[in-house]
Amino acid sequence: ENNVCEPYNLGTNIGHSVIQLITAAEKVTGKKLNYKIAGRRPGDPSRHVADASKAMKEFNWRPNRSIEEMILGCFNSFKDRQ
Repeated sequence: ENNVCEPYNLGTNIGHSVIQLITAAEKVTGKKLNYKIAGRRPGDPSRHVADASKAMKEFNWRPNRSIEEMILGCFNSFKDRQ
């Protein structure tokens, strides 16, 4: 028996800037985030995009949530723990 775990990205294949994420988080939570604009740190990649093509191909999976919906789900999950 060969029990092998495979990694799958479940992203949207669409990149978002840090400012877009901050704006979406503020909209969803109704809270103003405290942040400071700064340059990229040495070694930081210029962008991250979750490539979901493997899950899409193998499972016929398709992303169906907006960035706002994903942030809201995380926010509610953490909010409920308090």
